[in-house]
Amino acid sequence: MACWLTVALVDAEDPVQRLFTLVHARRLSTVRTGFVAAAALCCVVLTAVSLAWAALVHHGLPAAVLNDGVVAHAACAAAGIGLGLPCSRLVLPRIGYTVLAALVLLGVVLLVRWVPVVNPMPRSLTGAGSHTSAVALGLLGGVLLLVVSAAVTGRIVHRRA
Repeated sequence: MACWLTVALVDAEDPVQRLFTLVHARRLSTVRTGFVAAAALCCVVLTAVSLAWAALVHHGLPAAVLNDGVVAHAACAAAGIGLGLPCSRLVLPRIGYTVLAALVLLGVVLLVRWVPVVNPMPRSLTGAGSHTSAVALGLLGGVLLLVVSAAVTGRIVHRRA
């Protein structure tokens, strides 16, 4: 969800409008940080709604489950935003390429077992026992993916300008 939300937020602005925004912001990093912050804020709201619904349906959640849920949502949001930035119009000019690239990247992150971003979390959360290490690894992987993605996307956009 965070990937598509990031793509939609970035692509909502016309390239000419983005140039005006860039001129007023004076730095590409400010504009890029704004995109990430807007997507992250939307993900926080969606996380709160999701966890509130789960607590309502299940008549409350234990603190450990709530903690794992918040961290898992944060990890997936960071990974999604990190994947959405290079799949947006900032890097890929056509929507068809955006869809294909996002589907491939999301498929790799979600389905490939040895990519330690999101895949270990659902497998760990559905099993019995402690989930803390898998969720923490997912959060670390998601944040690293977001930082690297933002840096690479900024570099590519800066080179084009």
